[in-house]
Parts: sequence; structure tokens; C-alpha cells
Amino acid sequence: MRRYLALSKTPTYGVLAALPLLLLYDVLIAFVNRGQRVSVRNGAEVLLGRALAAVGAPTALGLTAVLAVLGILFVVREQRRAHVPLDRRVFGWMAAESAVLAILIGPVVRTATSIVLAPLPGRTSAIPTIDLPPLAMTAQPSNGPLAQIALSLGAGLYEELVFRVILVTAIAWAVRASGKASARGALTIAVVVGAVLFSAAHYRPFNPAGEMLQLTSFAYRFMAGLAFSALFAVRGFAVTAWTHALYDVWVVLR
Repeated sequence: MRRYLALSKTPTYGVLAALPLLLLYDVLIAFVNRGQRVSVRNGAEVLLGRALAAVGAPTALGLTAVLAVLGILFVVREQRRAHVPLDRRVFGWMAAESAVLAILIGPVVRTATSIVLAPLPGRTSAIPTIDLPPLAMTAQPSNGPLAQIALSLGAGLYEELVFRVILVTAIAWAVRASGKASARGALTIAVVVGAVLFSAAHYRPFNPAGEMLQLTSFAYRFMAGLAFSALFAVRGFAVTAWTHALYDVWVVLR
């Protein structure tokens, strides 16, 4: 078990386990968008594509190709520095772990949200009925089940990449570099700010295709952001991304 926990958290397994999620999303979203005048995309994917284009990345090749190449280069770099043994059983256990966590994370976050909202006037009676909202951002609204599944897969990959790997890391580095907080304090600030931004990105006017702002769902998504940040810190990128993706698939299909 110790070996599995250590290997599955490495960048090598993180990248290799996330690549199927990237490719599956790309295939499904291409199928959904065939012949459509307005493409459906995950909102975080759009944000990341614009950010990479702004810094001169060759996104004309396609964001999928850019991320796949960067990921493979990252794996090669780590393998040269510290050889990480590849064991296909680890990938199987990662899939099983993500599936279990996807089932558990909704009730856990719902309970935490209920506790947070309980002191507010008029909220106590509504606590048992807090729904499990999807966590996927969309660049364009779509109600088709296949589109919702595709967007759910994209949410796991792109939203965890943008809001956890990039945003939380960048905020923590900036706060720490300012000299105004310790490493732990900087990480705490980054996680909280990242969770606020993650939740806000699901609503208008921050997201033109988003929902109207509601306190209960905002609080739920904020708590989910905290939970995913904790999961990312403990279990790494791939398990967190697949957990997020499978959770959203479960919500849209139930």
C-alpha cells in the first residue's frame, strides 16, 4: 500500500493516468460539436487555451496536442532525474480509488456545506435537501447527455489543472514571495482564494454560460474546491482529476 500511495502521487503516474482523460474528452467533445455552429467546450479549457496563446504557445496545433507533448516531456524529465518504475497494477488501483472517492466526495461536501450554512437564518430546514450540483464549467450551455458527459470529463482534467495545479500553486508562490506569510500560511490563502474563484467561475457574470448565483450551490462548490485542493495535496493530480470527472458524470447521469 505504501508503494502504491508513493508511486501514484508521482508526476509520472499523474501525467500518464490523466492522458486517457484528455483524449477521451477530446474525442467526445469533437463528436458532440460536429456540424454545430457554436461549439460546446469546458470553460477552464477555453481559459487555459487563451492563456497559452497569450504567452506564445503553439495552440494552433490544438490544446490537446500541446498538453500531451508537455506532459510527455515532463515524464521524460522526471524519469531521467529519478527513475519511477511503471506498474500497470498501479493504474488499475488509481482508477478504483478515484471511483470510490467520486461516490464519497458528494455526501462529504454536502455534509460540510450543511454545517457551514446551518447558522444562517432560514437555512436549517433546507439543509437535508441540499442537492449535489455538477462541478463542470461550460463555455456554451448544452443539455444533451453526451455533451454533459464530455464536459464532465473535461471538468476533471481542465478545472483541476487550472484551479488546483496552476492557480493554487501560483497564488501560494506569490504570497510566499511577498514575505508576508509562511509557507503554510501562503498555501492556506491560496487554497481558500482558489476555492472562491473555482466556485465563482460557475456563475454569471464570471461565466456567460453559467448559472445565476445561489448561496447554497456557491457554498457547495466552494467546499468542493477545498476538498479537491486537499485531495490534490494528498493524492496528486491524476486521482483528483479522475475523481472530479467521475463525480460529475455520476451527477449528470443519476
